[in-house]
Amino acid sequence: MLLHALRRAFLHTTATAPAGAAGSTQRAAQVTASQAKRDRWTDLKRAAHRKRQDAGSTGSRSSGGRAQHLDARMRRAQTHKQRHQEALGHVRLTTHTRRELAAGEARVLLQRTRQLRARRAPGVGFTPARFRLMPLASAEETRPAAFDALGLRPEVVEAARTVLGGDAAPTEVQAAGVPVLLRGDDALLAAETGGGKTLAYALPLISALRAAETAGDARRERRPRALILVPSRQLAAQVAAVLKQLGHVAKHRTVLAHLGVARAHLRQHAQQPIDILVATPAAAQRYLQRDPLFSPADLRHVIVDEADTLMDSKAFGRATMDVLALVRRAAGTQGKGKGAQHVYVAATVPKTLGDVLARRHAGLAHVATQTVHRAPERLAQEFVDVARDYQGRRLAALWYVLKGAARDSHVLIFCNTRAHANLVFRQMARRGIPALLLSGGGSGAEKEGAEPVGAADASDLRAPVPRFDRDEVLRAFYDAAPVPKHLLPPGIALPDNASAGEQQRKIMVCTDLASRGLDTTCVRHVVLFDFPTTAADYLHRAGRTARAGKRGKVTALVGKNDRRLADQIRLAVRQGATV
Repeated sequence: MLLHALRRAFLHTTATAPAGAAGSTQRAAQVTASQAKRDRWTDLKRAAHRKRQDAGSTGSRSSGGRAQHLDARMRRAQTHKQRHQEALGHVRLTTHTRRELAAGEARVLLQRTRQLRARRAPGVGFTPARFRLMPLASAEETRPAAFDALGLRPEVVEAARTVLGGDAAPTEVQAAGVPVLLRGDDALLAAETGGGKTLAYALPLISALRAAETAGDARRERRPRALILVPSRQLAAQVAAVLKQLGHVAKHRTVLAHLGVARAHLRQHAQQPIDILVATPAAAQRYLQRDPLFSPADLRHVIVDEADTLMDSKAFGRATMDVLALVRRAAGTQGKGKGAQHVYVAATVPKTLGDVLARRHAGLAHVATQTVHRAPERLAQEFVDVARDYQGRRLAALWYVLKGAARDSHVLIFCNTRAHANLVFRQMARRGIPALLLSGGGSGAEKEGAEPVGAADASDLRAPVPRFDRDEVLRAFYDAAPVPKHLLPPGIALPDNASAGEQQRKIMVCTDLASRGLDTTCVRHVVLFDFPTTAADYLHRAGRTARAGKRGKVTALVGKNDRRLADQIRLAVRQGATV
């Protein structure tokens, strides 16, 4: 109505203009006034149009209008989701081979992802840098080779063949990485779990140390020439064991240091020449700086194993940075030109790690395998929708999965928090299933929490987490004997009807402590009770099985808050792409 009134006033003013005006001055004034009125009319039309647009949004809708608008959006979203499920069902009904099924599901999932991104659905199209994996391409061409063709010293080649077997060939990361490290370059080694990363840095390290001895570099007591940092005691012991095996032939000396090793024992080792010190960041800080049993003055090589964990600011980042700064200061004090060689080793490289390494090292060499950031090739993967199939009851879903995995001799069950791990540990004992518990002191996933388990025994969820000796737990997991009674949940006795099969099967409930670097070639099945919060954590957990060319399976329990990340991972797996 306002626009019509303004238009009538404008036409009336134009019609009553003086006709036949004498003089150009009057006509010019009339033209100017008419143009001004037209401009005002145009501005009014534009303002009214903007007002109508604003009124069409939810901001100025009535409460009933906003509710109708929201209901319509929810109906459209539900329709799209239903069509997505129908498309997946059609693919599963009409395909006949596993390859056709994988290709069909990949197409449907890709279409769904594009649809959600077009709708600007939350959580689709943007991932925080801490959760993103860095695209990697190796700067070195990988060629099939034998160990004696990589430039290693003869005694190191003999040591490798003794440990691996006479006919063993280098893995992809070993064939590409050994020549780079022998040149003395700072490097990032990235390879899938179980890809042979430990030997990829250990063999050139030992070869370089032996060459330095030949050139007159003296070995001195209390002064290690190489430092290997690892995130856990178990991984430190595992790496030290590999180095000591090689040392029987290559003749070098390795010392293991973590806060569980007695100081008197380390002091005894410090009185002799040391080649390699394997330590956790806390032990390296204590024994290189605060309580200096060892001196960093002669360090020529620094290896950061599981670099994505050790360089993470939410985990070991501060301690690792302090140790690296100590090594740099020691190199400056000794007047070394280039300083120590730095090698970073990881199975996953988040973008944040790539950014940190780019700032610290100009021209860092990248050595990455073709399968890095991909799930193992011989790994079968299953995703169980807990909300849809089990009404959100994770424990019920877990019992069903374990019942179907009765033939799997070694099973890992991953939880995001120690409380959830303890809950599963105790609930399994109540059901007559003996299990082991391996939990750490917390991680990023621990701090972020986990999706509620649904109807569970509240007393078990709040029960104190028992602290078992981790080395003893791992030995019991690998051993064929039944689980010792003192490693079972305190205060819970196994039922008398516990089957002999359950007594023989080894199940370990754990947090991410067991997903980093430990040798778990015996594991046949990995169950993700809590879905991991990042793609990197998924790859580490899934990489505990299907190792060394063996087959394995991972079953993920997917809650309503996990579906988008699960769909992205499933799509990448179906396409054979990076996660």
